[in-house]
Amino acid sequence: MAVVAGLLTATLALSACGGGADTSSENSTAATADKPLRSDDAAAIQALFTQATLADVNIGTVDKSIQDAFAVAAAQLPADKQKLALECWEKNTCTVPGGGDVIVGIADGFAGNTWRQYSKMEAILQALAYPNIGKIMYVDAKSNLATMQSNVRSLVAQGAKVIVSYNDFGDAMKPTYAAAQRSGAKVALYTTPVGSATKQDVAAQVLPDNCQLGKDQADATAAAIGGSGQVAYFNGTPGNPAGVIWNKCATDQFKAKYPGITVARSLDTNWTPDGYYKAASAVIASGAPVKAILTDYAEPMVQVFKAYQQAGVKPPAFITSTCNNGLNKAWSQAQGTPEAFDLYYTNGTNWTARVALTAAMEDLAGAELPEKIVFPQPFVKASATSWVQDRGEDYVESTLIPADLLNQMN
Repeated sequence: MAVVAGLLTATLALSACGGGADTSSENSTAATADKPLRSDDAAAIQALFTQATLADVNIGTVDKSIQDAFAVAAAQLPADKQKLALECWEKNTCTVPGGGDVIVGIADGFAGNTWRQYSKMEAILQALAYPNIGKIMYVDAKSNLATMQSNVRSLVAQGAKVIVSYNDFGDAMKPTYAAAQRSGAKVALYTTPVGSATKQDVAAQVLPDNCQLGKDQADATAAAIGGSGQVAYFNGTPGNPAGVIWNKCATDQFKAKYPGITVARSLDTNWTPDGYYKAASAVIASGAPVKAILTDYAEPMVQVFKAYQQAGVKPPAFITSTCNNGLNKAWSQAQGTPEAFDLYYTNGTNWTARVALTAAMEDLAGAELPEKIVFPQPFVKASATSWVQDRGEDYVESTLIPADLLNQMN
């Protein structure tokens, strides 16, 4: 692989793929009543961060909460805690034997894909490293704003002091998050923002620079197709805040640097396989000579490839945030055939749920946090090592979930 662009100056790691995280560390500090289990092995922490970002980004250059989160993630949870993590993940609510009085709520806007399920497990594993956490609850809004608002209020009513959330609804969630904080909970978001929120509304927002991400995605597109051609945007839920930002900034980058590249279509998919298949079918049926599809979720792009296969049309370049083993497999097997296509992608970002959990716990303990905790998300070009052949198609190569636990999830 080669790094095309990134939020930080970085070069790609020699081996970006793996069979699940090995979070063990010989040098670790045992958890105390108010502090988590964490590793003191700087090399192990850096190696885990390299795995997470798919690039040699120096962890010393990112926000302290990210550094702290990876020190926690690099310490191996005991077997009983890993077993409990699977129980929490399967049942959505669990009590931690011997845990403290902190209740954690994980409020998801939508749980219906692999990315969300991986992120859920990342948050659970991080929470189980904190001895003062005694209960974990997970709720799914099923893409409904009113349900999401009700779920957050319910978590507060049940005593949640930390709420980790993926926000699909933009600023519409700000009053609910702010009310949760006024009730004493600490709310931390990962990946998707409430753009107008202050720290009184949301304690921490763990985000990419979505505008820079859009610019980098435009640069990767130009690297794939050259300086001219039509492209399409495949978005998730209509109006999701991250999509609005990266769409605009990618378009602005095309106009500023690559005026020969124009956006022919922008379609919503609800981040479902069927949605992506229908979007691809619509592009094919339109007859527009689309040379690249830009999106922010890799897994269902396999359905886009299948739509082009079935139509007998050569696929365009795929430029996608996040990563997916099934897509890497399709890319690898298509090489050297008439169906070959270019593929650029980023790390999966599921691990940002861990950073949100740690940031919320730090805020609960009185730490001063910035309003936004920005994480790196460089684009890389697919290579011969991208497809991890001993893993399933839903595997995300940048996950920090231990391999044996992944085996039980799949």
